Amino acid sequence: MDANVDSGSTGKSRLLWAVVIAMAIVIAPLGGPHRTDAQTVGRSLLGNLPGEVRSEAEINGSPELVWEVLTNLALYLVWNPFLSPVEGELRPGSGLQVTMHTGTRVTRYPATVLQVERNRVLSWSAQVVSSGVYDTTYTFSIEPVREGRVRLVSRETRKGLAPVLEWAMGSGIQGGLDAMTRSARNRVELLRPPSGSWRWPTSYSTR
Repeated sequence: MDANVDSGSTGKSRLLWAVVIAMAIVIAPLGGPHRTDAQTVGRSLLGNLPGEVRSEAEINGSPELVWEVLTNLALYLVWNPFLSPVEGELRPGSGLQVTMHTGTRVTRYPATVLQVERNRVLSWSAQVVSSGVYDTTYTFSIEPVREGRVRLVSRETRKGLAPVLEWAMGSGIQGGLDAMTRSARNRVELLRPPSGSWRWPTSYSTR
């Protein structure tokens, strides 16, 4: 949670605006002579909120080692300050239980695995109420830079009312993603063996 937006009147003001925007988008279409104007205003305000939060870092390591760190959920408690624990099986369509840490707030939510592309992409999505009302997707992409060096890109994509509610709460997603991405880089580079040397395996997963 961002310290500069989550206290006193600022937090209350954000919450009030969130309610106004949500009502304009969701309730206005139900009826009333000014429903079109209200919905237009609501969507205009929504359009000014970020639909994606992104963090990235270049890492000295192989795509295989970065993938090993990202998919070994049992060790998230060791290195991941933002999303831990994450419990479940990384298989498309399977369910996860994700615990998110933003400042002093801890949020636990169910998610569904969307994509598991070995050494390239991992993503999951959380939906609240129903699809399209509050959708948040986390995607972690591994992009080769050159031999022995990759780029890890972490994204949170928001749809529906997710941008409004997360803005209202000052959720600190950007800071959390930054911390996770840096920690993943540090974890990989700690485990990366010197050239030509052998290292202990970090897991025995068959993924």
